[in-house]
Amino acid sequence: MPSSTTTPRAEVTDSSAVSLASLSGGVSETMLLTLWGRAATAMKDHPVLNDPEAVAAVRRIDFDFRGKFGRPSLDPAIRAKWSDSLLRDFLVRYPDAQVIALGDGLETQFWRVDNGRLHWFSVDLPEATSVRRQVLPAHPRNELVDASIVESEWLQIVSSSQPTIITANGVLMYLQPEDVIALLKTLASRFPGVDLLFDTVPEWLSRRAARGLKLNNSYKLPPLPFGIGIGDLAKLSAAASPLKIVSAQTYGEAFPSLTPVPALLSRWGYFRNRLSPALVHARLG
Repeated sequence: MPSSTTTPRAEVTDSSAVSLASLSGGVSETMLLTLWGRAATAMKDHPVLNDPEAVAAVRRIDFDFRGKFGRPSLDPAIRAKWSDSLLRDFLVRYPDAQVIALGDGLETQFWRVDNGRLHWFSVDLPEATSVRRQVLPAHPRNELVDASIVESEWLQIVSSSQPTIITANGVLMYLQPEDVIALLKTLASRFPGVDLLFDTVPEWLSRRAARGLKLNNSYKLPPLPFGIGIGDLAKLSAAASPLKIVSAQTYGEAFPSLTPVPALLSRWGYFRNRLSPALVHARLG
């Protein structure tokens, strides 16, 4: 549920632009949608999110982002800004930590928060990491892991004894509810006490997406099987025990000055608990 929209300066295509057809593995439209949201925000004169790698990626990909997705939502940038802040706080305490980014796709968070010491694992399906390799620059501390996040083989690649934080930005809603529960339990078993940052969509949006919700004439939302509101996070915590919810906010609560209308609506309990997407900071046991 978009909280706001923003109009960027006109995109300038990079001279080394690549077409979607040339990208082996195929491109998920959701990868492009969130990339577009962050880049469009970063291209404004006074951006709420500085994301030069996202801007470079959008300029490099020969694709009509605006024609496909319409005016960009501010939500991807708000989610990124919220997650970036928590990651930076963690890295102040643990500068040599490892970050496990589930469903990392074309997310450019590594470059936004890199302190020169962290090690970043981008875990995603092989077709997604293939696109990432072709669009985003390689880095020795950004290790790409070709794997489904709901399978367990990838867990053996990362250390369970090093300071760790896990992100799942824009990914859990695409999983079946039972797979979300199983994943959270697996993560808690492998990384007890580790912090997890994720976001959710409300149940009403999950139901609408199942019926084919269109954002515009060119783009229809994919299925979002896992929908949950802030008011039901206690049930998620119980089902995925020992998951603990540290904090949960609406997008409006996270940055009220950026989204004043959602911030005002968030004072209404029903909107906050049932109707709004959420940004969740949890702990795995």
